[in-house]
Amino acid sequence: LGVSATVDKTGVALTWQRPADSRRVVVLRKREGRGRRVVVYQGRATIYRDTSARACAVYRYTILNYDRRGHRSTGVPTSISTRCADA
Repeated sequence: LGVSATVDKTGVALTWQRPADSRRVVVLRKREGRGRRVVVYQGRATIYRDTSARACAVYRYTILNYDRRGHRSTGVPTSISTRCADA
């Protein structure tokens, strides 16, 4: 899927390339040291901006692709650390 993740003042931006036979993409998020994974996006876009990401945290995102037959990919994981607020 060619996933990239960046952090700026407004949050985390994930971008990816959808396979040609993609019906939809699901983005899961888990904050390190916290509970379970949650769905933060479902749709056909190739970018997701997580504006609810907290400062000084590590997040693990998994991007799942569902093809036209409903088959799910194994998922593409990516981890990113958000910036800490200036002291």
